[in-house]
Amino acid sequence: ITIHLDEGVYSPYQTGEIYSLNLLPNITLKGSGINQTILDGGLLSFDPYGEYPTSFPTSMILIDNCENINISDLSIVSGNHQTHDNSGTAGGINIFNSNLTLENTNVSGHRYGAISAFSSELTFTNTIVSRNSGGLFNSAGIQLNNSYANFHNLTTVSYTHLRAHETKANIVCRL
Repeated sequence: ITIHLDEGVYSPYQTGEIYSLNLLPNITLKGSGINQTILDGGLLSFDPYGEYPTSFPTSMILIDNCENINISDLSIVSGNHQTHDNSGTAGGINIFNSNLTLENTNVSGHRYGAISAFSSELTFTNTIVSRNSGGLFNSAGIQLNNSYANFHNLTTVSYTHLRAHETKANIVCRL
């Protein structure tokens, strides 16, 4: 099943979007372009000193026990850490026992990391991971826990790094 997203910013504060997106197996999430379709978790718009919010920014995408997940041609920005029964989960994308392909994507500006993978297989092609902050149990960029990743043209910028923990397979980097 392919879900096509039009141009625009999809945000809790601008369009009322509710995150996390909990993806099902065999889903392709396809935007209109890396700079045209933006999933915004609202972290940068969140005012902790303002009016009491009805919801706080959370992690953006949850992939749990899913095969054949593809995300392409969009940006995933400004998510916040949310616990999913594992320490070390990220503000951007959390993957558990799944496989994910990211192509022509931007995963940036997340609190407590961009991507956390647990017992999963990932492929990154033409992907940007930048300006993410880490935490005690989180990498600022991509954290692999007993996972395998294949990188093709990955760009990491500013406070972003890769951390492999208990990863049994090789990490293949083609930058």
